[in-house]
Formats: sequence, structure tokens, C-alpha cells
Amino acid sequence: MIKTLIYIAAFLGLFTIEVSFIYSLPAPLDRLPIMIVGVVFLYLYAGFSDVIWWMVFHGILLDTFSLSFVPLHWLAYIVAAIVTILASRHIFSNRSFYGVAATTSIAIATLLAVEILLSTLGLMFGSSAQFFGTIVSVRLWGIGLSIIFLLMLFPFSPKIKTTLQWLFQQYS
Repeated sequence: MIKTLIYIAAFLGLFTIEVSFIYSLPAPLDRLPIMIVGVVFLYLYAGFSDVIWWMVFHGILLDTFSLSFVPLHWLAYIVAAIVTILASRHIFSNRSFYGVAATTSIAIATLLAVEILLSTLGLMFGSSAQFFGTIVSVRLWGIGLSIIFLLMLFPFSPKIKTTLQWLFQQYS
């Protein structure tokens, strides 16, 4: 029970940091998808398999609060979560910086592809016009900023991993 509450509090904390702090930064720094970076880092490097659900809930909350570019954003995050699982299990299974950075980049690129597909379908069925250039720009900046953020995070990753493992072992 306590472990579940810690997961929920950590998810809500990361969501709040992204929506309240990251989104208020000047462009292009507001393009950092810290939830995706955090999920991939915790899933691939630290071995917390339950955090993959955070991506799905993140998409649901973005749709709920109308903070997304496209309708049905939760669908894009579900596909990105599935691709993250497949990429981390079959392609980038080691816990190196390159594996985490590549998996993060693939997850964001998948998100971009699904967002473009959803926007195109929306246009076909009479939805308001989408700005494809904006969607592409935001996601490409997101890939670059994610890699830079991971470069800054990775020297501290062994300490982060042991602290999180200790925390979750304490309360499981």
C-alpha cells in the first residue's frame, strides 16, 4: 500500500514539475518531456517496470486538462509506452547512457509519429487545422533536450538508483 502511494506521489510530482515548471520556461527549454525521460530512465536503468504506466496516465491527464496538441493524446502515449517496452527489451537492453538515450529518442519519435497520424485523421474528419510544423518542432527539440538532460543526469545515476531501490525496498 505504501509502495503504491509512493509511486502515485512520484508520478504526480513529476507531472507537476513538467506541467507547472517545464512548460513555463522560455522556448525551446519548455520542450523537455521530463516525464518520458524519467520513465525511460527508471524503467531501463533502474529496473522499475511499474513506471511504464506513468506514460499512459500522463497522456490521460494531458487530455483531461486539455494540455496536448492533438486529440486522443493518451493513445499516442500508449503506443509510445509499448514501443519503449519493446525497444528496451529487444534492442537497447543494456543500462548504458546510449541505451537510455536511444530508447528515449525512439519513444519521443514514436509519440511524434502517432501525433501526426492523429492530426491527419482529425483533419480528414473535419477537425480544426493542426500545425504539423509545431508538432514536429516540439518533438525534435524534445529529443535534443532529453539527450542533454540525460547527459547531466547520468553521472548521478548510480546514486539515484541505489536511493530509489532502498526507498522501495523499505516500503515493500
